[in-house]
Formats: sequence, structure tokens, C-alpha cells
Amino acid sequence: MRIRTIMLMLSLLVLATACTTKTHVAKSTALEATERQGPNLKKAARERLSLGFQYLQMGKIERAKHNFDKAMQHDPGSAEVQLGMGWYFEQVKEPAKSRKFYKRAISIEPNNGDNLNTYASFLCAQGDYSSADKYYRKAIKQPEFANLAAAIENAGLCAQKAGDMHKAQKYFEKALNHNPEQAKSLLSLAEIWFDKKDYFRSRAFLSRHLAVSRPSPQALWLGIRLERMLGDKDALSSYQLQLVRLFPKSREAQLYLSSVSK
Repeated sequence: MRIRTIMLMLSLLVLATACTTKTHVAKSTALEATERQGPNLKKAARERLSLGFQYLQMGKIERAKHNFDKAMQHDPGSAEVQLGMGWYFEQVKEPAKSRKFYKRAISIEPNNGDNLNTYASFLCAQGDYSSADKYYRKAIKQPEFANLAAAIENAGLCAQKAGDMHKAQKYFEKALNHNPEQAKSLLSLAEIWFDKKDYFRSRAFLSRHLAVSRPSPQALWLGIRLERMLGDKDALSSYQLQLVRLFPKSREAQLYLSSVSK
């Protein structure tokens, strides 16, 4: 569920587009040479972070760790570096270390909305929903937080995961106040209104969702269930065809096939 949109957490880092391992190795070698000549340590730390993330995305864990460690050596007082280390340890399934670095990042920049949102998402992934909500609320209160709508949506998704649908609905509605095209909020509200048997309102939110997002198994399965209730046979046929063709192995496709075989 996370951002893993958690890539929001380093909004200041611009990750390069995909390139070969050979290119990354060459860049790392060049960085080593530059660093020996007396680098700008803050700049070097940011470059090491960026390279570390690229290696992590490629599944090159040892190389990623090497670059994250270098970033720490260059600028241990940077919240961005601490956040990067927290993200690294989260990916390698060491939550205790991850928590330590995330908290350090917040202690360095306590009013940084991205830091607070990232730590909240980490806590939610660990099942600590109450603490996660506390940090989401802190993030949302930051006056200059650029990713406000996404953080509110994350809070809603976490409340949904915790089973508090009333709180989740309020968060999703608030997220749409800040960004009417917040796709996950639109789909979640469509699901919520479907569960409340307000099918026309559910259809309206689903239509808005599909206008701003590619079809997903969840959205298509919801569309099937909606049109079974509302009776638009053309829409029903379209949803069914897309689900089976685009996502034949999805859980939702299996639910659909099971429902028609009964």
C-alpha cells in the first residue's frame, strides 16, 4: 500500500532513468576518484544516495549498501541521508534499523512533511496504525508540504487497513479536496459507497477514477459488480472483457470466473 509511494519520501532526489550496471559501475568509480580529491561532501552524499537507490531498484543489494554507507560517511547530519538509510533497511527487512534512521531524520528536520509521511507509512506497514495516524496528522499539518494530498490519501489507506472505514472515508474526501484526481482516493470511495449500497454514487467515483488512472483488477471487478446491480449491459461486458484479457491471473479475475460458473 505504501507510496510505496514511499518514493515520495525523497522528493528532493531525482532518480535517473534505467541504465546498465556497467554505467553505474563507471559512475561509482568516477565518484571514488572525485572523492579522493576533496569533494563537496554534501553533493557527494546526494550522488551516493541517488546511485544507491538505482542499485537497489536493480536488485544489486551489496552495491546499494556500499553507496548508502558512503553517503553516511559524507553527510551523517543530513535528514535526507538518514531517510535514505531508513528506506534501505526497510527494503532488506530490518525494521528495527529502519525505524532508527527514520526517527533520526525526523529529529533533524521535525517539520519536514515528507519525512513524517514516510515514517508514518513505515509504521502502518508494521501494523502500528495508531502511531502511523499520529505521524500522518503531523505531516498534514505542515504548511509548506508539497505532497499534502498524497499524505492524506496514505492516511486514508492506513485507516482502511486498520478497519476504520469512517476515518478512511474522511481522509479520502479530504485528499480529493486538495487534489480531485487523487486516484486511490477515488477508487477507495467507490468501494466504500458500493459497500453502503449507494451504487450510483459508487459508479460516479469509479468513473472519475478510470478517467485519471489505467484500469486495475480492483477497479474492473468493482465495475462488474456495480453494473450487475445497475444494469448497463454494455459497461458490464466491457469490464468483464478487460478483466479477463488484461489480468487473467489476478485474484479479481478468479472471483469473476467463479461468480459466472455458479
